Amino acid sequence: MRTWDNITVEATSAAGMNKRDTVNFHLYNPNGAVAQLPVYGDFCHGDKFFTGAHYVYSNCENTHAKNLRAIGTGKKATKWEIEYEVAGILRDAEQGHKVLAEKKS
Repeated sequence: MRTWDNITVEATSAAGMNKRDTVNFHLYNPNGAVAQLPVYGDFCHGDKFFTGAHYVYSNCENTHAKNLRAIGTGKKATKWEIEYEVAGILRDAEQGHKVLAEKKS
């Protein structure tokens, strides 16, 4: 049985975790998928704020992250649905960092 600290702090991957623990790992662990998304402050550059990019790529507004949070708060989901949302978050995190680098250059 995994503990909350093991899932949210100590674990380095979700390998071998059940669905609930996998969702919590990716939502709350610094090695999880949501932690890879840009944070609110990343979208500020001088006196500019990249609003459109914020709504697509930020850790608060990303659609896949919101869907994963819904699963974490009780929405039933299959392992495939969880993996789909995690893959979407990781893809958006990579793209978000690229977009921010382009906008800030």
